[in-house]
Amino acid sequence: MKEKLAKAAHGSQERRGNSRPWRKGGGGKGGGMDPKLTTGLAEERPEPILRVSPEGIVLFVNDPADFLLRYWQVGIGDTLPPPWKDTLAALVSGPDPLATVELECEERIFALTLQPVRALGYVNIWGRDMTAARRAETEARRVVHHDPLTGLPNRTLFLDRLEQTVNQARRARTQVAVHLVDLDDFKAINDTAGHAVGDRILKQVAERLSTTVRDTDTVARLSADEFAVIQGDLRETDGAGVLARKILDGVKKPLSVDGQAYKCAATVGISLFPDDGEDGPEVLRHADLALFHAKNEERGGYHFFTAQMN
Repeated sequence: MKEKLAKAAHGSQERRGNSRPWRKGGGGKGGGMDPKLTTGLAEERPEPILRVSPEGIVLFVNDPADFLLRYWQVGIGDTLPPPWKDTLAALVSGPDPLATVELECEERIFALTLQPVRALGYVNIWGRDMTAARRAETEARRVVHHDPLTGLPNRTLFLDRLEQTVNQARRARTQVAVHLVDLDDFKAINDTAGHAVGDRILKQVAERLSTTVRDTDTVARLSADEFAVIQGDLRETDGAGVLARKILDGVKKPLSVDGQAYKCAATVGISLFPDDGEDGPEVLRHADLALFHAKNEERGGYHFFTAQMN
C-alpha cells in the first residue's frame, strides 16, 4: 500500500506542476477554508492534521501538514490523488473505525491515520513522524547482522544468505561454492604492529574481497581473521577455482597503513553445493575441513573438499 500510494503521489506531482496554492488560506476550488471546520486545538498541534471529505476534497490543514499538500501538489478545495481517494471511499463505506498508512516524503516517514467521522461527513487525517523510529530499527538490524569493524555481513547474516542461495541453486539446478578465507600472517601483524594496525588491515582485506567478487555474491567476516564468500549461480566447478585464485592474488598484494607496507597471505578452503553437502550448514562444515587440510598441506593456496577429508 505504501509503495502504491507514494508512486501515485509522485505521478500527481508530475501532472499538476508547481503552481497550486497549498497553504490553508489558499484559493483552491473551495475558495478558502470554512472557519467552522477549524479548531484551536488542531491549529496548535505539532503533528500534521488534515480534514477531508469522503470524496477526498481537502477541507482543512494545519501548518505542520503543509508539506503533505506540497507533496501531493494540492490545495484547499482540491482532491487528493486517486489511490488516496480510493482508500477514503473504502474506509468510509466499510466497518473499520480507522486505517493507518505509511508515507515517505521529503526524506521523512510518516504514519498517517485516517479516521472517518461518518455522522458529520468528513475524515480526519493526522500523522506521526516515524523517521527516527524507522532509522533506529534499520540501524538495529544492521548491528545485529553486520560486523562492526568491516561492515560486512556477520555469521548470522552469512548463514541466512547461504540458505537463500542454496535454495535458489536447487531450483535452478546450479552450483554454489563456499570459500573460507583464512589470513595466514594476520596474528603476527596484530601482535607486532598492534590492534589498531590490525583493524585497518582487516578493513582493507574486506574491501579487496568485496571488489573481487560479483555484486550478487556475499562476502562475510566470520571470526577475527576468517572471511567467507558465497559464490552463487555457479555453472562449472572450475569457476570456483578461478575465484579462489583471484582472492589469493588480491590478498597477497602489499597492504599499506600510514605508509608502512604489510604482507598478509591467505589460504582458502572450498566446498560445493550440491556435490559436497545437501544444505548450507553442511557445505560450510566441509569448506572448513577443506581449509584445515589446505593450511596443513599448502598454506597460501586453496583446496576443494573431498570425501576423504571426513
